[in-house]
Amino acid sequence: EKQKAESEKVTEQQRSALIQLTMETNQSLEVIEMEKNALSKEKEELDRKCDGLSSENGSLQNSLRVNDIKLEQLKTKNQSLMAELEETRAIQSRDAHQWLEQKNSLTGKLDVIAEEKIALEREIEKQKAESEKRMEQER
Repeated sequence: EKQKAESEKVTEQQRSALIQLTMETNQSLEVIEMEKNALSKEKEELDRKCDGLSSENGSLQNSLRVNDIKLEQLKTKNQSLMAELEETRAIQSRDAHQWLEQKNSLTGKLDVIAEEKIALEREIEKQKAESEKRMEQER
């Protein structure tokens, strides 16, 4: 009987230990379940943020594409304007060269006219002097 009493005592202790262990396990399961719920909520929040960032990334990529297109258009326009500027410079240079040639030609003609004028004035003076000389001789 003593043995039976001791056996029951051990069994009772084991039962108490098992109950204690079961309670602790249940508490641990509750804690794990709460942590699981918190992690699920955190995952949902992170998924929403990720979706938002993906959407924002898409918008930024679209803006980048638009800006790349605008940049290419501006580069094309710039090249066109540079070509136009070069053409204008070439025309101005050609016109300036032609103007200089015309100026030099006219200056040369004026010089010839001036020389002819001087020669004519000398001839007139010479004829005038001869005429006066003749008139004096006739008197």
